Amino acid sequence: MTRLLTHSIPAVLLLCATGTGCAVVPNGAAPQDHSGPVLLFRSGFEADTAIEQVSATSDKLVGADRSVAGNNNWTTIAPDTNGRIHGGKLNYNPGDWTCRQAIIAPDPTDPDNRVLRLRGVPSPESPKFRIQADFTSPVQQGFKEFSCSVRLTVPETMAALRDYPKAITWLTVAEFWNDSAWTSREDTEYAFRVTVGIGKDAGAGEELYFRISTDDFSHTGTGANRKYKQIHLEVERAAHFPIPFDTWLTLEYHFRDGDQNEGLFRLAATPAGGERQEICTLHSIMHSPQNPDPKGVTYWAPIKMYTSATLAAWMQSQGRELELLFDDLAIWTGPPPGSPEPDAGL
Repeated sequence: MTRLLTHSIPAVLLLCATGTGCAVVPNGAAPQDHSGPVLLFRSGFEADTAIEQVSATSDKLVGADRSVAGNNNWTTIAPDTNGRIHGGKLNYNPGDWTCRQAIIAPDPTDPDNRVLRLRGVPSPESPKFRIQADFTSPVQQGFKEFSCSVRLTVPETMAALRDYPKAITWLTVAEFWNDSAWTSREDTEYAFRVTVGIGKDAGAGEELYFRISTDDFSHTGTGANRKYKQIHLEVERAAHFPIPFDTWLTLEYHFRDGDQNEGLFRLAATPAGGERQEICTLHSIMHSPQNPDPKGVTYWAPIKMYTSATLAAWMQSQGRELELLFDDLAIWTGPPPGSPEPDAGL
């Protein structure tokens, strides 16, 4: 079943433009060593891109965004990147398409542009609310250093969250795992996660901001009976950058595996028509402190909306849905093209 029939819409995706120093991997070619970033995949969800149903709780992105060059096809993303990236699954679990969905829709600010719209309401059977686009890499090909760029709009309807009476510490918009914690593989002895979310201080009328955290995990049991417990390592509240509504933000994520001295996670944001701003620069360990041989990032979700059913139910009580818009996804090896060197003092 196809969730959306595609039709031709002109668009231009301004990614990896001339002069950025970014190499592009041709279709089907294995990524090679370069002195600068290598663009592995990108999509702006334009014509010939669609969403197909997989099950009641998941869909998948398929087809090519022919408005951009290079690897732009969701259907062939794995062979096009020589097996380095597998991606495009849209996961609603727990919950299903009756209460939450990802759809390709016109951009509210530009009907000639298509975007990925995540929206939904709480499910009575689920304590969580999740919509996410999953990406994985083989364990032995984890990304020691890589970057993602994606545009995000927080619709004006989400401004109702400013009046949520409690602090918001769980509204995830992106996630990066140096080995994921939900499989029974031996490698998950050392799960580690970086989470980027939307946060808010307690009290009505507070601004929304980006909240970045890192977590280690302890565990008990084995196989299907394994249970994990989060161990919070660091939390950064980027309250200096109030999140605007109905404004496209180009978000740049830069991950570099390493110890307390070499590890790096960096988030920058560029509002439409505005200047690039540093949101957070974490110089910190980027794998489990107990891990003797970290593999790098093997799972990430740069397009995500994940929170509690409590927050989703509160929004519903205000006559609102949870909703986020995403566009123009790009994935590189190395740092983002054209980005300045991070300040070691931050």
